[in-house]
Amino acid sequence: MVDLREHEIKTLSTLAELGGKASAGELIKQSGLPDAAVMRSALTLKEKNLVQINEKRQTVARLNAEGNMYAKKGLPERQMVNALETSCGHAPLTQIVEKSNLKKQFIPIGLGWIQRKKWATLESKAGTLKMKGKADVGNDEELIKLLDEEEEVVIEELSPDLQDAFRLLKGRKLLEAEEKTQREIELTKAGKAAVRKGFKTTLEVTQLTPELIITGKWRDTTLQKYNIEAAVAKTWPGKKHPYVRFLSEVI
Repeated sequence: MVDLREHEIKTLSTLAELGGKASAGELIKQSGLPDAAVMRSALTLKEKNLVQINEKRQTVARLNAEGNMYAKKGLPERQMVNALETSCGHAPLTQIVEKSNLKKQFIPIGLGWIQRKKWATLESKAGTLKMKGKADVGNDEELIKLLDEEEEVVIEELSPDLQDAFRLLKGRKLLEAEEKTQREIELTKAGKAAVRKGFKTTLEVTQLTPELIITGKWRDTTLQKYNIEAAVAKTWPGKKHPYVRFLSEVI
């Protein structure tokens, strides 16, 4: 029978309930423990070879302010092609701009992309826009819709077409992307065996309180051991503001 602390037992039991493998977020949600308690327990269980922690980098994307605007109104080229379709597919550019109600700064963007997507052509001499092909909903619009619904998505979990759309929209500066580390905790063979055999709880305290000393309970209390060789979190010392440093040097 494995001798474990209360939070370690809870973490191990919850992991078994989740099928032996779960992300840190799933463990925290299912166990009801604070995130720090879950991660501390996971590291201790890893030292005891009861779990393994797998890490992978993921790209998380979300719409920025301009992207959110397009999620509601449609991309500039979509607004223009909608106006063109209501004008029988052929109309002066000025009329299309007026109908689409596009702001001045978005007109060149819409005009460029409506031609790049081969939805319409610009007859420069006559100053008219003419439908060229069917304006099907593209992968870029599908991704904008998905991000509007989900708020953020993991790019690596998307289909290849939507990953291409991500690169396109990122190039158009309609997205914000952030690299995150996803941690997945998995039971080892020893961990699975420990779950089957059961656990023995060790009651430990993290500090010696006045109450424990006065009552004499400290004699029967087990203090939690700390691994002084364990890696600690990185610290980033503060720095003087450049102007303050300059003043110090002058003084």
